Amino acid sequence: MTIRNTTTTDPLAKLTVAMGKGGIENQEARGQAELVRSTQLPVDTRRTADAVFEALGFTFGPMTEGDPLFREATLPDGWRKEATAHSMHSNIVDEQGRKRVDIFYKAAFYDRRANMRLVSRFSIDEDAPEDIKDWRKARNRWEITDAGTVIEHGPWRAKRLDYDEYTALRETCEAWLLAVFGPDWDDITKQWELPRLD
Repeated sequence: MTIRNTTTTDPLAKLTVAMGKGGIENQEARGQAELVRSTQLPVDTRRTADAVFEALGFTFGPMTEGDPLFREATLPDGWRKEATAHSMHSNIVDEQGRKRVDIFYKAAFYDRRANMRLVSRFSIDEDAPEDIKDWRKARNRWEITDAGTVIEHGPWRAKRLDYDEYTALRETCEAWLLAVFGPDWDDITKQWELPRLD
């Protein structure tokens, strides 16, 4: 299946989509379904060189004729595309079901866009309860996550970190990741093969 370029549809068809109840949402949902079933991927890789994807086992073919957003591609062995509950977001998961690539595709004819980015195994961020009304007053803490699971965190604080505090904390967290996982912790082509903490 090939992803349809919704921008090339005739004006009357675009008007019908725009005026129909749920027309734009339906167009975006169809676009997601086409993306997941197709052998195409976005050309835009968010400034990550094709060679990085290729090191993981991706292959890229020519740009799709008449559609500058997509090109033919094959996934690494055992990897697959999956739709999410949001029609503009899909994932590529590896043979173990781990999310490895985020794909954004907005199929709406008036603002059609697509890109993909590799997902890092590790992240450093602040965390706060989701039910707060004013995030500036939230208690929060810093966390290091491994594929979404918290593996290290700091104490709860009464205020968010300012820029200088966050920069210093990030350097401390990166030093911790280096000490625990070694130099490959930050290499997106190797970090997923590192052992997990028990």
